[in-house]
This record gives sequence, C-alpha cells and structure tokens, in this order.
Amino acid sequence: MSEIVTKHDLPSSWKWCTLDDVADVGAGNPAPQGENKFENGNMPFVRVRDMGKLQGQVRLHEVGDYVNTKGAEGLKLIKKGSVLFTKSGASTLLNQRAVLGQDSYVVSHIAIAKPKEGILSEWVYYWMRLIDFGKLAHGANMPSLPLSKAKVIPIPLAPPEQQKRIVAKIEELFSHIDAGIEALKKAKQLLKQYRQSVLKAAVTGELTKEWRVANKDKLEPASRLLERILKERRQKWEEFESEKHKVTNKSPKNEDWKKRYKEPIDFDFDDEMELPSEWVQTSLDSVTNLLTDYHANGSYKVLKEYVVLKDEPDHAVYIRSKNFEKEDYTNDLKYVSEEAYKKLWKSKLFGGEIVVGKIGNAGRVYIMPEAKMPTTLGMNLFMLKLNKYVNNEYIYYMLKSSLGALQISRRVKGVGNPTIDKFSLKNIFMPLPSEEEQDVIVELIEDKFEKINRLEKDIDFQLVKAKKNKQSILASAFSGKISQ
Repeated sequence: MSEIVTKHDLPSSWKWCTLDDVADVGAGNPAPQGENKFENGNMPFVRVRDMGKLQGQVRLHEVGDYVNTKGAEGLKLIKKGSVLFTKSGASTLLNQRAVLGQDSYVVSHIAIAKPKEGILSEWVYYWMRLIDFGKLAHGANMPSLPLSKAKVIPIPLAPPEQQKRIVAKIEELFSHIDAGIEALKKAKQLLKQYRQSVLKAAVTGELTKEWRVANKDKLEPASRLLERILKERRQKWEEFESEKHKVTNKSPKNEDWKKRYKEPIDFDFDDEMELPSEWVQTSLDSVTNLLTDYHANGSYKVLKEYVVLKDEPDHAVYIRSKNFEKEDYTNDLKYVSEEAYKKLWKSKLFGGEIVVGKIGNAGRVYIMPEAKMPTTLGMNLFMLKLNKYVNNEYIYYMLKSSLGALQISRRVKGVGNPTIDKFSLKNIFMPLPSEEEQDVIVELIEDKFEKINRLEKDIDFQLVKAKKNKQSILASAFSGKISQ
C-alpha cells in the first residue's frame, strides 16, 4: 500500500491507522430482480449511476430507484453518514465517493465505510478523495477493488475536535473554489451561446452587413451565382454518369441518358426569412453535385464479398462515424485493400466534403479534412460533394447554425435508432450570398471562433487548476497544516 499512500510525518496528537481501524468496511446488496420489487417503493436504493450524478457534491440524497417492502426483504439497511465508494465495474476507476445523506439500501457494486465512534464521515470522505482506486483495482475489462485492499488503506487520524475544525476549514475553502468553478462554467456556457449567435448572424447576413455596404458596387448578385451553380451541377452529373459507364463497362448507344438528369428538388421556401436583397434562397440539393453513401457502391452481397475491414494499414482508410465524432483521423482507423477501394469509387473522400450522419447519429454534420492517403466513407453516413462555386465551409457552418440544426432536427425520424434520408437533406433551405461574401463570412466566423477557442481553453485550464487546488488543500489538511 506504500505506493498508494506515503506516510508523512503527522502532528504529535495524530496517528496513522487503516480504513478498517476507523470504519466498518463492507459491500452493498445484490439488486432486487423484477419490477414488482420497486413498484410504489419508498425506500432509497442507491446504484452506481446515482454516484455518477453527484458532480463533486459530498452528500448523496437523490436516487433513481426506491424499493418496496418486498424488495427490501433480506437486504441490509445502510445508515446515513456512511461513506460510499464504487468497488467494481468501470466506475471504480472514476474514484466516485459520497457520504450517504439518508438511510438507504445500496447495490453490491458499491462499498461502504461506516465510520466508528469519534470519526467524522467527512473526515473519511475527504481522505478517500486523495486515494486513486485505479492503482488498487485489478482487472482490465471489469475493474474490481477487493475489500481486503480497501480495508488496509492508511488514513491519518486526528482527535475529534481537530477533525471538526479541519473539515470545516476544508469546506470553507472548497466553497470559495466551487463559486469560482460555477462562474467559469457559466462563462463557458455563454461562449457556447455566443458561438451560435455568430453562426446565426453569419447565415442571415447580419455579420457582413457593413462589408456589403462597403462593397455594394462590386458584388455579383447571388441570383447570377445560382445560374452558374446549376449549370455546373448538370455538368458534374454528366461527368459522374460517364465515369459510371466506364466502371461498369456499359457504354450508352446515344445521348438519351442525359435526359435522366434531375433538376434540384423543391425546397421549403421561407417567406418570413429576412435575407439581404443581394442573397437568394435555394436548396441544399441545388449546391450539391453529388449526395451519396457507402451502399451506393453496390448490393449488400457484393460489398460483403469485396470489402473486408482491416486493423492493419492497407491501401485506403475507411472513415467511420466515430472518427468524425472524435475529430480523430489518425487513431482507431480501419483500412481496406486497393481492390475494395476501387469498388467503393462512389464514396471516395478527398477533403472538404460535407458528411452527415444517416443512422444512429442521424443529422450530425461534419466536414472532411484533407485526406493524407486514399480514403473512403464508412457505413451509416451521407457524403455531399458540393458545387465548386460555393464555399464548403460556409455550407458547413450554415448546417451547424441554429437555422440549419432546426431544419435537420425536423427531418430526423425515430427515437431509439434515429434516421434521416436523402430527400430530407436535399430540400433543406439554404440562404445563398455571393461567392465573395461566402469567403468573407467564413473568414469572420473563423476569426471569432479562434478567439472563443482561446477563451474556452483558458477556462478549461482554470477548471483543471481549481481541481488541483482542491487536492492541494486536502493534502495540506491531512498533514495537519490547516486547522484554523
């Protein structure tokens, strides 16, 4: 246990003990099975998830489940003031602690230390916050802390009156730190709101209002831009179809295949949307040359035959939803062979494409960074290759704004496994400024976001510092250095 606790010198009236010396250490109860054990229950039953909701609070008062008399049969009641800590499962590594705020039944994944006479619950609790149970637990997949190890954890013991004074001082100092932490969290929330305000101002023209006035004689009307976009959209469709003819070895006999081109679908025109007169309303479909996904490359049977995911590096990277969620494109990757990459030709990624979650993370919007090697799109995602006359980042920010997010949320179907379809994406309303103004908007957004990011980074640093300050206070307190 010496690797967990270094026994430092103590004041003369103190002494080193073990947890078992100062508290009765045991485990909770097996959880009652069956809903009938909880119906109309009025006796608290503490689970690990209740510990996780404390967010640094000392006393646990609220729980999610209450057992009835039948459910409580054979269970031992744990007394108010007992110190709780998780002892099995992944939560063991989270070092969750609590002082029980009321007599309760406690699940067996939680250990209980009931302080003996003359020992304050808070004394044991605060000391336990200095102990990293991850260093005591064993088992990688299912960490577990044996009670035999918990019982011999060293703990410094002060006389009862000193315990009271020191605990009171800890809580006084912590209250000042907590007030600062709360202020920092509110500031972070305000920055999050400000970020959305920037995006809303950007996609409604407010952000570039002064810029438009200064450049009114130079601006190309967005209506003219839209004409170029639609012309290029058709051209790209024809190029894509020609490529498909080559890949499938099916050469058309005449030009009739060009008649299959589909004009952009109708979109939800917003009569109440006030946009600058130089802008136009259009659809996401209008500015998209190609909307595709993994399954556009062939039938399930064909893809299963050709596409084998590999953990070891191979010809191409297979990008999944989790890579986009974590914004991590270098770790936890899957790979496919060159043959598979060629088979997945419709969903190749190069960088700058808009990617939207299709199933599960439906409606989540991402932008693909520049690919460093051949890359292809994974399942359950849509990919949008945008027209060359629109700024990809402007479209991305539009979809991430409250205006875009609201439209997407209305199109997502289902609760347990939400989905969104191609048609729903295509008819999303898009406010479209001139090409030059799109570039200016992106530049202004990124300038403001850079400042926000610096402020958020500073707040995160201060939050980490506050946590360390608490640990320093506890270390000083249990060395006898604060008692006033």
